[in-house]
Amino acid sequence: MRALLFLGTLLGSLESALSAPSWKAPKEHKQGASELTVGAEEYSTFLQEAQVPFISLEQCSTSEVHGDAILPGMLCAGFLEGGTDACQGDSGGPLVCEKEPGHGLTLRGIISWGSGCDDLNKPGVYKDMANYLPWIQKHTAT
Repeated sequence: MRALLFLGTLLGSLESALSAPSWKAPKEHKQGASELTVGAEEYSTFLQEAQVPFISLEQCSTSEVHGDAILPGMLCAGFLEGGTDACQGDSGGPLVCEKEPGHGLTLRGIISWGSGCDDLNKPGVYKDMANYLPWIQKHTAT
C-alpha cells in the first residue's frame, strides 16, 4: 500500500502576509542534487503531492536509517534510495491513504520530521494517527 503525501501550502496568498520562520536559512544546494534545496527561501504556492511507500518500523529503526530516534507512535514512509520526501515547511501536513479507489481518503499520519530531504536511507517520519485514535475519540466525543 502506498500513501499519498500532500506537500506545500494550500493558500499561497497567505505566504506574503506571514513572515518567514526564524530557522529559515539562505538557499543552500545539496551536494550532487542541484535541483533540490534545503532551507530554500521560497516555498511552493500550490499544494503538491507525492506517493510514497510505508517502511516497516523494524527497517526504519536500523542504525543505517533513523536508529533509536524512532519511537512508539511514529511511522516511516518514503524511499530508502531517496528522491521523494517531505521537507522543511511540510511539517504538520497529512499523510493519507486510499483504502479503495473512490472511497475517500484516510488520515494515516502527520508529517513530523526527517533527516535532510530526499536523502539516501532517510525516509520521512510521521506521527502514526492510529496510535492517537483513542485520545482523539475521547476528546472529540459529543
